Amino acid sequence: MKRAILFTAFCLAGCAHTPEAVVAQNQQRNAELSKARRCAAIEIYPNGMSPGRAYHVLGPVGVSADDNEASRTRALRDSACQLGADAIVEIHDFSTSRQIMIGGELPARTVDVTGLAVAWAEPSRP
Repeated sequence: MKRAILFTAFCLAGCAHTPEAVVAQNQQRNAELSKARRCAAIEIYPNGMSPGRAYHVLGPVGVSADDNEASRTRALRDSACQLGADAIVEIHDFSTSRQIMIGGELPARTVDVTGLAVAWAEPSRP
């Protein structure tokens, strides 16, 4: 009987999370969600369109992706997000002749996309 109680206590103690671990886990999850929201909010300005507000260039960004525009945009946003960008301007798409296999299905055309990651010169006003 004593062994059963000790065994049960040992199992319960092993499964319990310390408050510090739970807090750290929640902080990490919140940071990841905050970054995902910030990255998704990056504005896109194709070549020929201008944001209409002052900005400074952080640097060039570019990705090679499949022919799906949504996945190209997401990849470009992720790349710009790493630089802390608010927007991407002067976006150019270049079709390439390379063929890639996607999930073992028919080959798809790849597209190289480039642009400039920018940050607003002044914070937006409400």
